[in-house]
Amino acid sequence: PTSPTVQYLAVGSDDTLYAAVGKAGVYVSGNGGGQWQAANGGLPALDDRAWVSGVAVHPADSQMAYLSMVTYDDANVWKTTDGGATWTPKGDVTSDPVNNPTEVWSTRGPDGGYYPYTLSWQVTIDPHNPNRVFYVNYWDIVRSDDGGEHWMHRIAGAQNTCVTDL
Repeated sequence: PTSPTVQYLAVGSDDTLYAAVGKAGVYVSGNGGGQWQAANGGLPALDDRAWVSGVAVHPADSQMAYLSMVTYDDANVWKTTDGGATWTPKGDVTSDPVNNPTEVWSTRGPDGGYYPYTLSWQVTIDPHNPNRVFYVNYWDIVRSDDGGEHWMHRIAGAQNTCVTDL
């Protein structure tokens, strides 16, 4: 992009790199950073209300990656299995009102309306179990044990913590 803001960089098992570049989305390099190309297939419009904040690549398959998006309007986590040619939203987050009561009001959008998403900052993959994926938003840690299909808040013991990286 003409004026990138690199938010995060993920290194694949080969020479593949993914860069989260904010409002420009995701850029991918297949040769260790020698050349880059946009890889935003299927992502919503990126602007002041939605931008890519993080990216993580599967430890054994560089075609599979996840991104985290700062947005109130769309899914917080997106997944690609084709190197960024297409991204699909991953949602289905189960809230935990006992261990994280802030989730009830943190999902209110700037206009006061209810949104099922909040501001997500980072996504990461467990290197020992690549089906276990985490993302953090401003309020908590969210975990999936099935490659991003279903998510559960995992914040017990760290309530009201401002989480920006994991």
